[in-house]
Amino acid sequence: MSFSDLVRRASFDQLIRIIVSLKLKYYPTLDIIKLYSMRRRFAIIRINNFVLVAPITYAIYQPPICEPKTYRFLQTVVSKNSEGYFLDVGAAIGSYAIPVAEKGWNVVAIEPNPLAYAALLLNARLNDVSIKAINKAAYNKQGKIRLNGLYVETITLDDLREKFDIIKIDCDGCERHVVEGGLETLRRAKYIIIEERTETFEYVHKYLKALGKKVVAVEPLYSVSLSGILLKPRVKPGDFNVIYSS
Repeated sequence: MSFSDLVRRASFDQLIRIIVSLKLKYYPTLDIIKLYSMRRRFAIIRINNFVLVAPITYAIYQPPICEPKTYRFLQTVVSKNSEGYFLDVGAAIGSYAIPVAEKGWNVVAIEPNPLAYAALLLNARLNDVSIKAINKAAYNKQGKIRLNGLYVETITLDDLREKFDIIKIDCDGCERHVVEGGLETLRRAKYIIIEERTETFEYVHKYLKALGKKVVAVEPLYSVSLSGILLKPRVKPGDFNVIYSS
């Protein structure tokens, strides 16, 4: 049995023993997430029935803790439909994309960060789901932009030429540019989940309102800081998720 199969099939107690045998450091968190630090660079995370590998900087920010209302909303909508199309812009390690794909939905995941993208591909294989992963940055035009010291290729949502039931956008401040490059794709979506900031909300909201979208929920986000061995959520001012529907 491969290590991936072993991790996926293990009970929680067995998983603890595996981690201990690998001489990894274990951080207990909220019951819904278990985080195992690997040499302070990568982590193995267990969220419900899913096991994910993550760069440590991504590992401490997971939807069930940092944006629980949004996470539950997406899971509820997906569970009510046996099939659908989901676009995850800023997919990171797949914390949203992989559970949705497991429900039988078609998933397109856009992630520009090479390290996070590698983890996304690994996690799809680890959890035996199929997703279409794109290692580019969503933007308002094709080309290249500088992102965290690296130049990455860009793509617009309208370049995809697909219709999605749900679109989630989380791109650390570039939401405005993503929206500008995806007006037709966004117009056709039933639900849009977008992380916004106080300084960009008015501009993004104007675009989505013009597309006929209405706000159905707003959720302030939590950031997570490591204090001792416990992860403690605290309200993160200025950042919030907005859920729109047609």
